[in-house]
Amino acid sequence: MNEMTKYLMSIASCVNNYCDFLKRDMNEYSNILGYVFRVHQDKIKKVSPQGIALILMNLKDVKEEDYGKYIDAYKNQADRIIKESITIDEQLKRMKEIKVK
Repeated sequence: MNEMTKYLMSIASCVNNYCDFLKRDMNEYSNILGYVFRVHQDKIKKVSPQGIALILMNLKDVKEEDYGKYIDAYKNQADRIIKESITIDEQLKRMKEIKVK
């Protein structure tokens, strides 16, 4: 198994954890993950798998054409929020508080 496959599997596992917590269907996020990796991979290459999963959870209700600006706003804060938060609820709440221009 190559490194990219391992990386994507790690992200999928993190997305699954968020989906389990939120009682959402993970299939809703597989298209978002695929699109982000095809179009915006260069923007998120330094973000941890859990950080990318947190970003993806917040792209659910965003138009695809706006993903870039949301990723720009979220990418530098996702890992910090995860480290500083105790619960998934807190992580999601803090991400929603980020201003997107």
